[in-house]
Amino acid sequence: MKRIIRHLHGHATRHYHKHYKTHYQERAHLVFLLDAILVGTAIGLLALGSYFSWFYHPLRDDFRLGVATIGEVVGAQEGEISVFVENVSDAPLKDGRLTVHLPDAFLAADGRIGSRTIEIGVLPAGASARYQFRGMPLRAPKDAKVIAHFEAASEDGRRDERLVSGDLSWERSLIETRIEAPASVIPGQSVRFRVQVKNGSEVDIENASLKMDFPEGFRLVNATPPVYRDTVALGRLEPGADAYADFTARLTGAVDLQAIQAELTGIVAGRAFSLHASKAEVGLADAGLEIDAAFADDAPAFVRPGEEMAVVVRYRNDGASPIDGLTLGIAEDPRAIASVRWEPSESVGALAPGASGERTAFVRAPETVSQFVLNPVLRVVPTARFSVERPRVEGAEIAGAGIERKISGAARLRAAARYYTNEGDQIGRGPLPPKVGSATRYWIFASLETGATELQNGTLSFRLPAGAAWTGRAAVTSGEEAFIEGDRLVWRVGTLAAHSGILREAPSISFELAFTPTEAQIGTTPLLVTEAVFAGVDAWTGAAVRSESPGLTTQLHGDSGVAGRTAVRP
Repeated sequence: MKRIIRHLHGHATRHYHKHYKTHYQERAHLVFLLDAILVGTAIGLLALGSYFSWFYHPLRDDFRLGVATIGEVVGAQEGEISVFVENVSDAPLKDGRLTVHLPDAFLAADGRIGSRTIEIGVLPAGASARYQFRGMPLRAPKDAKVIAHFEAASEDGRRDERLVSGDLSWERSLIETRIEAPASVIPGQSVRFRVQVKNGSEVDIENASLKMDFPEGFRLVNATPPVYRDTVALGRLEPGADAYADFTARLTGAVDLQAIQAELTGIVAGRAFSLHASKAEVGLADAGLEIDAAFADDAPAFVRPGEEMAVVVRYRNDGASPIDGLTLGIAEDPRAIASVRWEPSESVGALAPGASGERTAFVRAPETVSQFVLNPVLRVVPTARFSVERPRVEGAEIAGAGIERKISGAARLRAAARYYTNEGDQIGRGPLPPKVGSATRYWIFASLETGATELQNGTLSFRLPAGAAWTGRAAVTSGEEAFIEGDRLVWRVGTLAAHSGILREAPSISFELAFTPTEAQIGTTPLLVTEAVFAGVDAWTGAAVRSESPGLTTQLHGDSGVAGRTAVRP
């Protein structure tokens, strides 16, 4: 047995010298270096622990610091923030300094903004100091932080500091915005929204504005006050004042739920604030009603002023729910539509899923188009007003695609015969009343008024009866000189601008004629001009335009100077 043990020991010794002795000698310095690092770290930690144990004594346990609010915090209502420091040690604290950071949303009563520092100095043992900050939180209900920082020193020179924060939270505000909107609408429906602003605070709000955030499918029709760059200016809001912004719009889009947001901004005590915000969600419910319109097959290519056009309005319920109280209509446009009548009625009533029908409406163009319109168009937009069972939508109103026809231009001829002017000056010559066999000279005045389009190739002619002759005297304001063509006096006016006689001077002509009555005309007031006719072409539609004036007699309507002297005498 001993021999076996000696053999194994010798084998192990040779193996160590051959494989491991050199390896460990080469790395011995690394092992020593690691040991030195570990030992140094341990000694450093022991020294640091000894320092804190024997030399460093923090003051944090010597004082308490806290932040609190007094009572309920309400937005735009004055409240109080309290910050307190208490010395709970047995020795006074020196060089005490308290710094309070008020949030940006807090409008301090003293008008100061941001942080403030209070030099407390010495705080005796057991003593406390409390500081109140009055003011009001502004902006929409939210959470804010009040941060207090206190630092002081003990009698032996040790110093310490502490930082605490308190919540300044308000769930309601005396300055409010509220959006009144329907819970659900039909895509394309004309909907009215209202934003109400209430200044329930005791402060003035200057430059109050509503910053509106409309969804992508929001199509604004009109707004009061107007919207400029998504903002509505409300001006100055006094304490207790209300303000309103009304919108009419149509909602479209693929999103079933659309949100409208209104943010009230303004200046209070010289500072700009975001005072309040509200949000309303409106659901889109497709009722499946389809409406469109078309002019009747025999409708002309254009419409004349005062003329009616037959319009066929077609409707169909492509939805899954019945439609109730369906009433058709034509969108009002007083600039281009004078009246609408239906045959037989615009009321349809109930419309089951899959049902359809049509109604005919007669749309009349106005006799006179507004002076602010040029080259007018009769635009007919069919509308439908109805209710839906599921989802319940009351009084929905949608519009279909519009159809158009041009409205042609117009001309109005005014003509009169005179012996005296309106001022009483005599311009006629010869016997008055007119005498058989003697020539009495009268002046004829005529002017042309146009509609909302330009007229071209205009010509005005006057047919002269037997006994009446042009003297060769005439004056025109434009076009060519007057000339005789058979029994007519002709004036080629040429081009007449739109709204002549309203926005610009009306083209006019004046000329003299001599009338010699016969015995057969004794006791009568014979014609001086049998007819006056204007003819031209509308440049907008290509339509022929014509206007006539009644014949002019020796009675001279409107000429008070010839009263009782109009009938022919022997």
